[in-house]
Amino acid sequence: ALLRDTIEQVQKNPRIHRHMDSEVVAANGYAGNFTVSIKGKDESINTVEAGAIIVATGGNEHRPTEYLYGQNQQVITQLELEKRLFAGELDSGGLRSVVMIQCVGSREKDRPYCSRVCCSQALQNALKLKELNPGIEVNVLYRDMMSYGFKEAHYTRAREKGVHFIRYEPDRKPEVRQDGERLTVEMIEPALGGTLRLEPDLLILSAGVIPGDNRTLADILAVALDEDGFFQEAEEKFRPVDFVKDGIYVCGLAHSPRGIEETIAQAQAAARRAVSLLTSKQLAAGRVISETVQRQCRKCEMCISVCPYGARAKDEETDEIVVREALCQGCGACVVACPSGAAKIRGFRDRQVFALIDAAF
Repeated sequence: ALLRDTIEQVQKNPRIHRHMDSEVVAANGYAGNFTVSIKGKDESINTVEAGAIIVATGGNEHRPTEYLYGQNQQVITQLELEKRLFAGELDSGGLRSVVMIQCVGSREKDRPYCSRVCCSQALQNALKLKELNPGIEVNVLYRDMMSYGFKEAHYTRAREKGVHFIRYEPDRKPEVRQDGERLTVEMIEPALGGTLRLEPDLLILSAGVIPGDNRTLADILAVALDEDGFFQEAEEKFRPVDFVKDGIYVCGLAHSPRGIEETIAQAQAAARRAVSLLTSKQLAAGRVISETVQRQCRKCEMCISVCPYGARAKDEETDEIVVREALCQGCGACVVACPSGAAKIRGFRDRQVFALIDAAF
C-alpha cells in the first residue's frame, strides 16, 4: 500500500517529470549547476539542468546457481515465495513441509557482507505460512539469524509457532538432491554431529542483495564505488548520504543492503540534503582548494588530466589554466603532477610544508 500510494503521488504531481526506460549517458557541472543528458527508449537525448543529483538506482536479488535453483520448480527464492503469497498463487494448504536455507549468495568470499533483509524476510514468510497452514513443518537452516532492530520479535513468534531453526557450518553447507519427484536436503547437525535428512515439498532460498551495474554511472558522475560494487559515501558518520563530489547524494540499495525502514530514512536524509543545497543563496567553496600561479604555468595541462573531480580546465579566451572552485576538493593531485610548480594548494605554501617536515623530524 505504501509503494502504491507513493507511485500514485509521483504520477499526479505536475512538478515531477518521469523519464521511463531511460538512462543517464552524461553529466557535467558542479553543485547547483549540473547538466545531465538522458537517453530515452527511442534513443533520443534529453538534457536536464539540475542543482542536485540523488542516486537511488537500487540493487538486485542474487540469482542462485546452487541448491538446484532453476533446475527444479520446487526450489524458489524468498522473493518469489513472497510474490506468490501476496498474489494468492501458492496452495499452502497442500504443503506438508518447507525448508528455508539462509545466506545464499551472502557472507561468501566474493560477497562477504550480510544482506540484512534475508533473515527478517524468512521469518515473516515462515509466520505467514504458519498462519495459512498451522500444521505445516517449517525448517530454517541458518548460519546466524540476524533480524535487525525490533524484528527480533518475529524470531520469538516463529519459535512459539513451532518453526524449527537448525544451524549449519559454512564449510558444511546443506546438500540438495532430487530423488525422483522428491527433494532431499541433507546436512550435518552441529549439536549432535549426525546427518539430518529432510524431504520438503518446497525449498526456499534466502538469496542476498547484490549491486546493479553501477560502474558506468559511477564513471559518468565521477563518484566512487566500494569494494562490493555499491556506491560509496564520503564519510559514514559525518556525511552519510553525501559523495565526495558536492551536490550528489545516495540512498537505498544503491548504497548498501538495508530494509525498507532504513531505506526510507536514508531517502529522506538525501532529500533534505538536496533541499538544503537548492535553497542556499550562495555556495561556499572549501578553504583548502587548488590554485594556479599563472606566471609559472607552462600550459602542459597535466594537472587537468590527473584531477579526479574535473576541477581544472583551460580557459580558451585567456589561454590560462583555471580552477573551478566549486568542484575542487583540495586532494593535491595537481600539485604532485605539475612539473613547474604552478599548481598550489591555497593555504599550504612550500615553506609551510617544509617547516612542518623539519619540525616532525
